[in-house]
Amino acid sequence: MTYSWLLIVIIHSAGLLFAWQALYQPRTPQGTLAWILALIFIPYIAVPAFLYFGEQKFSGYVRARRSGDSHLSPYAEKLADSIQPCHLILPDDHPCKTLENLTRFNFSSHNHCQLLIDGENTFNHLCQQIDKANHYILMQFYIVEDDALAQRVRGHLLNARQRGVCIYFLYDEIGCHDLSEDFWQPLRDHGAQIHAFNSSRGRHQFQLNFRNHRKICVLDGEQAYIGGHNLSVHYLGKDIPWRDTHLHLLGPAVLSLQLFFLEDWYWATGNTPQLNWQLKINTHNSDCHVLPIALAPTNNFSTGVLLFTELINSAKSRIWLVSPYFVPDESICTALHLAALRGVDIRILLPEKSDLRFVDYAAWTYIEQLLPKGIHFYLYHRGQLHQKVSLIDDNLSIIGTANLDNRSLHINFEALVVIDNAAFNQQVAQMLTEDFNCSIRLDHSALQERSYPARFISRIMRLFAPLQ
Repeated sequence: MTYSWLLIVIIHSAGLLFAWQALYQPRTPQGTLAWILALIFIPYIAVPAFLYFGEQKFSGYVRARRSGDSHLSPYAEKLADSIQPCHLILPDDHPCKTLENLTRFNFSSHNHCQLLIDGENTFNHLCQQIDKANHYILMQFYIVEDDALAQRVRGHLLNARQRGVCIYFLYDEIGCHDLSEDFWQPLRDHGAQIHAFNSSRGRHQFQLNFRNHRKICVLDGEQAYIGGHNLSVHYLGKDIPWRDTHLHLLGPAVLSLQLFFLEDWYWATGNTPQLNWQLKINTHNSDCHVLPIALAPTNNFSTGVLLFTELINSAKSRIWLVSPYFVPDESICTALHLAALRGVDIRILLPEKSDLRFVDYAAWTYIEQLLPKGIHFYLYHRGQLHQKVSLIDDNLSIIGTANLDNRSLHINFEALVVIDNAAFNQQVAQMLTEDFNCSIRLDHSALQERSYPARFISRIMRLFAPLQ
């Protein structure tokens, strides 16, 4: 009995302590109140949940970044000096000026962007370029599975390593929890450096919230890949059709993505590899203006929410959003409503069924909220939709790793690029038009036909949106 009462006192004391901590964390008032009430009145459930999911800011990464300034700052200065000739000077009233102020990066010119639609195109292109690498390859994926595709890419990396190319591979330990260390051994035996992101180290050892969801590959500091594909055969669409999009990038924006990788690598390993920071101007015909953006739970504000809110508010004719998961911030919902009142063509493309059913249920509550306001929803039915692409008017597109959900916008480490080029964005528009043609447009009858149990489950799942 003594031990039982002692355990009860400890749990309730922890609940009060965590409730006090939750009060000072940057959440919505509703989220803060929910945590406080749960921690006080049902601490037996809420305390373990808070241990695993309660942190909102990845303070350890910030401290490591500050302590590593003597190592990392020279690289940031090299980046700035190298791409200075390609910086665009935007007037203060330019629609994209706010994005530059938000990210503290500048749009750069002389970039070449190539759409890579679906897995076969993406990984065939990537493997071809790996075979041409001369100095180093930086690669990070959220998910790596020991299957035919990953083994194929590993084989190309091994060949590159045997040519003397340095290999730096970063993976997320939560996304790769089923991957055996044996998969990496052939690469390690040949001198490749392989590391987990280590999001749970230090004071975050119990946390499952923080995940490095970035998929970035940089070769020799001259070309890069970014998009929705993970390193798994599922993304080739062999078992079920898989719809995804990646981007191949040449030009100064590559060096910004390289800096994103370097900061992640420093957090994971404590060292900084020697990389190329000399700009190589591409000789291709296109001249895309590109702004790379890093989303991370390390800022004092939510870059992802502010980014999408500003883009939606600036739209005059078109907002096309594609995401496998749709659990947006309320400010984004408000911005979409205002855009619809302005007469903007708003289309949101979602999967008919994603790989996370509880997120699908939560998404329906937002569909019910926004569909009556003149926002058009489409459900993709030709396989699994996983791409993260947005198109604003005719001049801006966004391609990267971030979903339109709370996790990507607030909690995950993500990366994306904003592209300003009419010819390229016409390709994006054509691609998305074909996707809409493979989709079912929802109408009001779709809402009325949903059963009461389904609506009830959706409401319950929405309560857990901060964890999704």
